[in-house]
Amino acid sequence: IYGHAEPDKSLYFGENIVKLGDFNGDGIDDLAISAQSKGTTGAVYIVFGSDRKWPAEIETENFSESYGLMILGKLNENIGRSMGFAGDINNDGLNDVIIGNKLIDYDDDDYSEGLIYVVYGFDLAQ
Repeated sequence: IYGHAEPDKSLYFGENIVKLGDFNGDGIDDLAISAQSKGTTGAVYIVFGSDRKWPAEIETENFSESYGLMILGKLNENIGRSMGFAGDINNDGLNDVIIGNKLIDYDDDDYSEGLIYVVYGFDLAQ
């Protein structure tokens, strides 16, 4: 998987990688990969493991739901700077992930309070 950066913007794709275990209920381990972008939104890619053959190369600009899901932050938030395996915190039988966002200013007071997202695993078959 190749990160795609726009001119004059750094992507830092793959700076954080977390093994999630089975996030999507198919019995195959999945990964979370961060792409903390300067000057853009940043993103976290949840890449679904698969027993089928993948293309030799995948660029993030062509990442589709057949490979997993993409979680976008807001402009300059640096989503994904920290991530962690959460286990099954909502007790639904699927693993979850915690994603940090240290630069978010959610009350517009010019201070970066920070925020974490808890993303629950989900069963694709349902």
